[in-house]
This record gives sequence, structure tokens and C-alpha cells, in this order.
Amino acid sequence: MNYDPNLTNSGRMAQQEVKLTFAIWEYRREMIVPVGGNTNGMSVLRAAVSFAFDKLPTEQYGKNEIAYIELVRARDGAEMRCDDEDDEGEDWLENMCIAAEIISIKPKPDEDEQDAATMKAREQEPND
Repeated sequence: MNYDPNLTNSGRMAQQEVKLTFAIWEYRREMIVPVGGNTNGMSVLRAAVSFAFDKLPTEQYGKNEIAYIELVRARDGAEMRCDDEDDEGEDWLENMCIAAEIISIKPKPDEDEQDAATMKAREQEPND
């Protein structure tokens, strides 16, 4: 991958994908999270953890809604559920993150380019 810093400089926006690995003991979970904007490096990784936390399922415990993550042990497929029992939010998930890697970066099309691409796609659609 060519991590071109020009894609996020001078107000340019990029779409990046981050592969995150969360773990406790032998249990793991990988997630690929999209991150848009004009940030790079650690800022992208932190944003990815935040977006991953927002995607986690939740369950009601009394008056609190608690996030949880399902982890899997590779050798036998055993599952383990980890709950954010102390309501730490993103910090809880960040503390389980053992690997984070930006796996792709590409320019984010501006609105005019997106509109043009949408129009072109519509022109190519067969009429019903």
C-alpha cells in the first residue's frame, strides 16, 4: 500500500480502512473499520477504535445500556463475551486492542465527483 500523505494534506479528504484486533488471553476478534477525513497516523487508529465501539451490540442492564464484544479462540472456536461492565466506553475497547493497521487509503471523491459518478451510473442502467 502506498500511504500517500498528500491524500490528507491541504484540506483533502481520504477514505481509509483500519484493521483492528481485540484480544483477551487466546480469544480474538478482528474488525475492519472505515475512517474518512483528513487525518492520518494515530489519529486514524483512535478514530477507528471509536467507530468500532459505536458498532458494538449493546444490552440493557438495569438503567444502563452496556456494550459487549464476542471474541473467539482460534484453536477450537470457543467464544467468550466481554462486557463493558464499568461503562468505560471507548477506553474499555481501546485497552483490548492489540493491533491496529491502516490497510488502505484512497481519495474521497468530492460531492461534485460523486454526483457525476451517480449520474453516469444512472445513465448506464437499463430502462425497465
